[in-house]
Amino acid sequence: MVSTWRARYRYDYTRYPASAGKEDDKVNRGDAWAGFVMGNWRTELNYGFMPAAPRG
Repeated sequence: MVSTWRARYRYDYTRYPASAGKEDDKVNRGDAWAGFVMGNWRTELNYGFMPAAPRG
């Protein structure tokens, strides 16, 4: 899952720090929807619908 690091970087450092101890899957889904609604659709689509696609 090459694209996952991008998503995790966004979620970990813009929403919750890695040390917050949140459960990644739940946090990521909620923040992915928020990001999608707010217009950052490219990252969200890549993470949500093409998680295994190789990203350069």
